Amino acid sequence: MIKKVLIIDDTLMFRENMAEILHLANFSVLEAENGEQALELAKQFVPDLILCDVKMPGIDGFDVFTTLKKSSVTKEIPFVFMTANSEERCKGLNLGAEDYIVKPFDEREILSVINNRIAGKKAIKVAVQDEKLKYIKELEEMLHMISHDVRSPLCSCLGLAELLLNNNSASTPELKKITEGIQASTLQLENITRILTEQLYRSVLRHRNGDVN
Repeated sequence: MIKKVLIIDDTLMFRENMAEILHLANFSVLEAENGEQALELAKQFVPDLILCDVKMPGIDGFDVFTTLKKSSVTKEIPFVFMTANSEERCKGLNLGAEDYIVKPFDEREILSVINNRIAGKKAIKVAVQDEKLKYIKELEEMLHMISHDVRSPLCSCLGLAELLLNNNSASTPELKKITEGIQASTLQLENITRILTEQLYRSVLRHRNGDVN
């Protein structure tokens, strides 16, 4: 599948040179000449990576980055700043950008950074999915344990308490009171485990259906 890269820079020649390099490397390219246009393209096409200049009229690169990271649609897109200024590079990394490219750029460096960051994003997604599956398995094991290993003894306790009460085996008022207390406490505990089982079951379904982050 062809990967999409969004280039954000107010200099036409720079965008054209960068786009040519990426086209030759089999990337699909989107171009934005300012921050406003970049925000619209990023939300509409959700590229696999963003290359962004820092100094631009209107919304600068830092504002573009901050805005996109606040959106659930674009927050996971790897973001790479392009600048010749060391202070801007440090600020970009401190904000949370994945990387930077130094202007004037080197073709091999550009492709290396892009490929590494896209591959890194894919690896993170795989790791997250593996962790999600592991979590689901743990939930299911806990669900099984509560459903069988916990609720079964509780049901047995309830049955014994009912048997004592129904057969008048609790021959003294004190023993009857104790038996009724055991029955009430067991019923309460059984109800708690039933509610917990239902919550765990719903949680497993939500995770399996991808309804949680």
